Amino acid sequence: MVDKLTNDETTQTAEKLSRGLLQIYEPHLSKVKMDLRELLAKQNKIYIDFQSEKFNFVDSNINDFENMMMKYKLYKDKLISIKKEMVNIHHRSTALKKRAQHIQSCKEKELATKLQKQQQEEALIGKQKNPSHD
Repeated sequence: MVDKLTNDETTQTAEKLSRGLLQIYEPHLSKVKMDLRELLAKQNKIYIDFQSEKFNFVDSNINDFENMMMKYKLYKDKLISIKKEMVNIHHRSTALKKRAQHIQSCKEKELATKLQKQQQEEALIGKQKNPSHD
C-alpha cells in the first residue's frame, strides 16, 4: 500500500509533516530569533559605546600630548634662558676677578712705590743726619 501512494497523497503527507514540525519548532525558533535580535542590538550599543570611549581616550591622549609638548617648550625656553644667564654671570664674574686682580696689583705697586719713596726719604734724612755728626 505504501508503494501505491499517489503523488497527491505524498504532497499532502509532506505538507502535514512540515506543518507539524513547524508547530513544534516555530515557538522555539521565534524565541531564538528574538534573542538574536536583542543580542545584536546590545552588541551594536556596546560597539557604539566602545567607539565613543576610544574617541574620548584618543582625544584625551592627544590633549595630554599637546599639553606635554607645550610644557616641554616652556621648560626648554626656561632652561635656555637660565643657561644664557649663567654664561653671562660667569663672564661677569671672570671680568670682576680680573679687575680685582688688576686693582690688587695696582695697590701693591702703589704700596711698593710708597714704601720705596719712604725708604728713599728715610735714607735721605739719614744721610742728612749723618754728615752733621762728622
